[in-house]
Amino acid sequence: MRLAYVTWRNRSRLREYSGGNVAREYLIAKVAELAGADEVVEITVEDLDSGASRILAGVGRLLSSLGATSLAALMRELRFRAVSCPDRIADLLAGSSILVADHVRGLLMLSRCLGRLPRGIPIVYLAHDFHVETPYGYLPRASRGHFEGIVRELLRGGAVRLIVTVTLRDKHMYEEEAPGIGVVAFPAVFPPARPVDLSRKPDDRIVVNMVGTHGPPPAFVSKLSELLRRDGVRFELVSVGGPAPGAAHVPNLPRDQFLQRLAEGHAGINYSGSTRPQSGINVKRMDFALAGDVPFSHHLSVTGEPLPREHAFIDAYDLATKLSQFSPRELAEWGRENARYAMALHERAVRSLGEAVRGLLRRGARPRTRAPSPFLRNDSLYLSQYRRNSGRRNSA
Repeated sequence: MRLAYVTWRNRSRLREYSGGNVAREYLIAKVAELAGADEVVEITVEDLDSGASRILAGVGRLLSSLGATSLAALMRELRFRAVSCPDRIADLLAGSSILVADHVRGLLMLSRCLGRLPRGIPIVYLAHDFHVETPYGYLPRASRGHFEGIVRELLRGGAVRLIVTVTLRDKHMYEEEAPGIGVVAFPAVFPPARPVDLSRKPDDRIVVNMVGTHGPPPAFVSKLSELLRRDGVRFELVSVGGPAPGAAHVPNLPRDQFLQRLAEGHAGINYSGSTRPQSGINVKRMDFALAGDVPFSHHLSVTGEPLPREHAFIDAYDLATKLSQFSPRELAEWGRENARYAMALHERAVRSLGEAVRGLLRRGARPRTRAPSPFLRNDSLYLSQYRRNSGRRNSA
């Protein structure tokens, strides 16, 4: 059985160190496993690009370089609507048993091929965000309704059979946006193949983790260090993935090693510089929980399922005040509580997703009727084939 998925990411973005890539890899692999697929085909934006979509992408980059961020965002989103559906892609999709759209952009791209596919192939939509908020909430006001209308029509048109969200909040919103479609919440808990060892946390200091690629700004980190020293707190700052002033720097790591490195700490700074009430899928917050850390979330980074032990802060002064109240042993115990809770959330989510995917297969997924794809990795079509139980795991 073949599962094919369409992603808005190009080949370089597929290698980015990001929560979106963690979610994509994990959920695609999980849907394939639950569906019993023995082949997974990956179709990127580069495989569907047209002349028009390439021009729009170029204009978007130019506008971004000139500081016209709102118009650049519009060009970027128009690009995913302007892709084509080459014959070989249509044939590949038509010979698949189940299709997956990665993000609302992947859904728009896949929609360009819907008229050329047999009826009845179920589509699963991996909704990283509620599309009305992200990405369309960042568009010029006059353009938002256009995109929202297109997506609403796609969702209510019958092709999408299942929506997978990463928070219960988004599940409620999609149930209102697309009544009649099954919606499953899969909280952003993506554990590694092997359990994380939580026994390596030191007792003599508080180790505060940051994820450098999406961490707090340098001025914030410097002020936090100054305040903790002023309060007499014994601490160590660690920045994984990118440097930060006064912090030990750990380079990007494969996902299992990344989580194990976080597990050597007590607290995780979940920082958002956004001024909007939406802050993405918040994989980082749940990564801290899996590593047995206590998340300290910047005021707009608290979306998602609640954890037993977490704190919010508004600035460096607030965070330093809160960190100074706790001992390493207290934080370690609370972190273990978070890890147990996160894994329980994950187990429930897997059961719910399994029931939904099996229901899709009973109602309409077809066995593959075409020969395996003849395309190779060095062809312009980028394919990734996985065998069940191959042991491949996501890294970010």
